[in-house]
Amino acid sequence: MDTEKSIRKLKTYYSAYPGDNSALKERIVKSVSDTSRSHSDGPRFRMSKGLLFGIPSALLLMGAGIAYRSTTMTQPHALTKQQIEKLNNQTSEIVTHYGNFARVDKPISLPNDEIVHKLSKITAQTREIILPYGVFVKK
Repeated sequence: MDTEKSIRKLKTYYSAYPGDNSALKERIVKSVSDTSRSHSDGPRFRMSKGLLFGIPSALLLMGAGIAYRSTTMTQPHALTKQQIEKLNNQTSEIVTHYGNFARVDKPISLPNDEIVHKLSKITAQTREIILPYGVFVKK
């Protein structure tokens, strides 16, 4: 490539060098060499390399911490009959789609179609639930 011919075709901002082709050549060579050096700076590459290994390492450590924590948590276990009976006796209210039923000391006299003896038999007409562990009346 002939530099002398190229210089004449350059944009107007190089007009500060009229007739001084050597100064214009130096400026072009300097700007090209500065640009090529700025793309391969060492510190920027080292920082990218550090991030390349640092972020996955941090994620790996976080994952290991989560895995350790999840293995140290207690596993659920089945309740014994005594524990279930104790919880049933402590129940003060039964909440259903048909309303809330509060524990009472003794049953009230209601028609048979408003009384159930199993939780699965509750309907919209139910006003009293009689279970082995207590009597519950609709609020």
